[in-house]
Amino acid sequence: MALKISKEQVRALVGFYSGTFTIMSILVPVPILGAVAQAFPDTPAMLIQMLVSCSSFAAIAGSFVFARLARYMYRRTGMLISTAIYLVGLLPVAFHDSIYPALFAAIAVGFAMGGVQNTVGAMITDYFEGDSRGLLFGLCSVFVGLGGTLYTMVAGRLGAENWWMAYYTYLIIAVVLVVMFIVLPKGKKEVAETGKTQRARIPREVIVVSLMVFFYFSCNQVFSNNISMFLAQTGLGDTVMSGNVSSVNTLVGAIGGLLVIPVHRLFKRQTLTVNAILGAIGAVLIFTAGSIMPVFAGAFAMSFAYAVYNAISSQYVSEASDTVGMAFNLAILNSSGSLGNFFSPMMIGGVAGAFGGTAADSFMVCAGLAAIVGVVSAVYFAKVKSPKAASTETEVQAG
Repeated sequence: MALKISKEQVRALVGFYSGTFTIMSILVPVPILGAVAQAFPDTPAMLIQMLVSCSSFAAIAGSFVFARLARYMYRRTGMLISTAIYLVGLLPVAFHDSIYPALFAAIAVGFAMGGVQNTVGAMITDYFEGDSRGLLFGLCSVFVGLGGTLYTMVAGRLGAENWWMAYYTYLIIAVVLVVMFIVLPKGKKEVAETGKTQRARIPREVIVVSLMVFFYFSCNQVFSNNISMFLAQTGLGDTVMSGNVSSVNTLVGAIGGLLVIPVHRLFKRQTLTVNAILGAIGAVLIFTAGSIMPVFAGAFAMSFAYAVYNAISSQYVSEASDTVGMAFNLAILNSSGSLGNFFSPMMIGGVAGAFGGTAADSFMVCAGLAAIVGVVSAVYFAKVKSPKAASTETEVQAG
């Protein structure tokens, strides 16, 4: 699909895709979770997993804070502020005698991610329409995947000897911040400068898709939370191998992002259904693996499914929403995913505990829940053929 774009749109593209490149920096701790567990042997496994999952919870606050600020500051300002907050991720480099500075860093990084996600989605909506918007949401997955691949590979190698050295990876974001400062256009404010009160409507489609995103993202988070420990528990790999598998997982997200439009044209309104099932298959491949190759295959399937699911869910919410309140509805969607990520260790890990509590058990529960999400999705989208058909709305005051 060819895009006719202005110079300002080019600057916006470079700027918000630079921001998208930072999102998966929350995965920096993933390759070193096993090493952190060894460094703090008395620390509960759930607390160690929170080094990844609490970022997703903090992203909820970031998403709504920057959705609110969108009424008072330009997109450029919001993007620069949220990106600068990522640099708190360097904290464990100086303070690594306890796990708590790393947890604080994870919270700050998650807050930054929430701000970036919301601002990127709003900027795409500001500058592009129709199929172009769907294509650009899909391309977000490309930059998310490329960024995630770089962060996990660098973190895995830096943290091979000392776990805390992996956090030097956040220096990459300082370079990204400079690029954004140079190229980002001022952008828009969501509410006219007259200060007139406006209402944001929440269509039924936004609520339903957000609920499905909550459960599906909870399933997908199992990979980040457990792959390092799965490889260690099964003897299939060490920290470097965990970094390699995580890199494949995030890199495939780029492939999924490039193929969002063809996949959507093929499966139409059942695209979310198909990808939920694909994610379940990926989890099955991992927890039944007896060698490293099925693990790579499962990582591939889970990442591809997630990339398409993430892009299409964002497109559905944007299509169902009015211009006013777009950032608010995107914040609901992003927060649903963040909540799913955060509660994954407690929800899926808790159920897995009934089967033994190993990382393999978590992947097994993940497969079952993803399959259920697929069935529910199939039923819903068989009845509702377009966002406009989901016309029941709830009004909320956006300010």
